[in-house]
Amino acid sequence: MKRNTRIGFGAFAVAILAAVGCTDDFTDINTNPNAPTAVPVQYLLPAGIQDAVNDLLGTGFDRGTASTWVQHYAALQYTGTDRYDIGPTFGDGTWSGLYTGALVDFDKMVDLATETGNANQQAVGMIMREWMFMNMTDLWGDIPYSEALGGSSEGGTITPRYDTQADVYAGILANLTAASGMINPSEPLFPDVFRGTIDNPDLIYGGEMGMWRKFANSLRLRAAMRLAEVDQGTASSAASAAVNAGVFESSADDAMLAYPGVPPNENPMAPAFKARPGDYRISNSLVDTLLALNDPRLPVYADVNRDGEYVGMPNGLVEEHGIAFEAVSRVGELFLEPDQPAWIMSYAEVLFLRAEAAQRGFAGGVAADLYEQGIRASMGTYGISSGAVDTYLEQPGVVYDPAQGLAQIGVQMWIALYDQGPEAYAYWRRTGYPSMTPARDNLNNGQIPVRLPYSSTEQSLNNTNLQEAMSRQGFGVGEWNTRVWWDVTPNVYSGG
Repeated sequence: MKRNTRIGFGAFAVAILAAVGCTDDFTDINTNPNAPTAVPVQYLLPAGIQDAVNDLLGTGFDRGTASTWVQHYAALQYTGTDRYDIGPTFGDGTWSGLYTGALVDFDKMVDLATETGNANQQAVGMIMREWMFMNMTDLWGDIPYSEALGGSSEGGTITPRYDTQADVYAGILANLTAASGMINPSEPLFPDVFRGTIDNPDLIYGGEMGMWRKFANSLRLRAAMRLAEVDQGTASSAASAAVNAGVFESSADDAMLAYPGVPPNENPMAPAFKARPGDYRISNSLVDTLLALNDPRLPVYADVNRDGEYVGMPNGLVEEHGIAFEAVSRVGELFLEPDQPAWIMSYAEVLFLRAEAAQRGFAGGVAADLYEQGIRASMGTYGISSGAVDTYLEQPGVVYDPAQGLAQIGVQMWIALYDQGPEAYAYWRRTGYPSMTPARDNLNNGQIPVRLPYSSTEQSLNNTNLQEAMSRQGFGVGEWNTRVWWDVTPNVYSGG
């Protein structure tokens, strides 16, 4: 499940902050002579990777929101978020953390690499920056993008305009295409660091630029398929171009952060589940689906309850539900390991995206073959035998049927994206698969939220641009029930 190369966090776990003087008149008083005035790329990259992955795939937003709303997990206690108890400040922490943290590191990395003429470093910074922006626009729709990171630069603004989601996606596709094109696989990412060594600042690929190129193109494919229902021309051409440029070819290409497993450098899910073992269980939506399909991933994803059975927790029950802690299945033991990787993007996801693109006629390949390969890749991640996979693929409910192809791909993608809440949440909103019933005791008029509310601080600091963006998107009562631009598929959560 992990690459043989173990990337060390130690030397890079703490970001170095730049010191800033006040004015020329007070230089001697306000400048710290021992503090650096610029942070080198070799520190920006690992700090940015760690912060970005923890923010998006950690215990706060992923486990606490995305993975419950997409019904991979369910809250056993403290069930407010699982019941869609959302207020105007609900998304504040996620918004501020993403805009002021790793995104700044990656953008600065791009600037520094551009100045030094290091195209590989520039490309990596662009790839990670666009990955973050894609997650952010998927959560909020229109967002500050083209003017978002210029507040500290000459001519920049601290009140950036909100770009439309269509424009954000156009920028993401353009920048990922440019990043892919500027990569030189024969040149190291860091000339003075041997690729794959323990002190390599590249915590994802150890400096292997050929893998970064595949990642850029795989993200292009993900972005292209987001547009499948709203701009089929762009979706088709961009998906085909991404595949032709070279996407993931095996699970060895997976983009993931492999944690050393020693505090504080461990997967944040593991200590969180262990420290508060009563907060979450596996959703009955996922358990029931896996049971119905005789899916061999069930004992990996979940543990048995006190009676030796797999029993899921219903989503969104009131606190007084009366279900005992050990009556429903916990998260599988694998996901309690401190060195469990955090997946940014997997080969299995790429295969399912290619299967969907082939089914829609956007790109080459045989949809049925790519669908089966996606299932094999997902199960291979967990060491499931080829014989067990063969048996699974022979079942009537699993055999690919072109007439139901998009639905089958959607269900298998949802299963494969377990423990990758933000992407599972985005993919489900776009496709509507699988169909889900909103939380039973929900507080949102029977609707699963389809976005996060904008940060309340924007109302104070950037209200004119915020109000323009909200008006443009047609916000009504409860902005978290207003779909983002690419979300147009009728679904049960919206009454469609």
